[in-house]
Amino acid sequence: MPQQDVSSDAVLQKIFLRKKELLQYVVPFSGSTLERKVRSGDFPAPIKIGQSITAWRNSDVQHWLDAQVQPSISDKI
Repeated sequence: MPQQDVSSDAVLQKIFLRKKELLQYVVPFSGSTLERKVRSGDFPAPIKIGQSITAWRNSDVQHWLDAQVQPSISDKI
């Protein structure tokens, strides 16, 4: 099966994000940092969507990303 070229925009349109997609296209940290943030409650926990499939809800990740954005100086003026 040929490798499918996936853009970050296409990934962000998905309902669920797998760990590989999350790390490659969405979050600016490593897999071990992701796991640490999930364990500490600093990042949304994944959910089981199948017997051996774990993924994050895109909406949970988007809410987390929105909360991380710091207002710029121009936003305060």
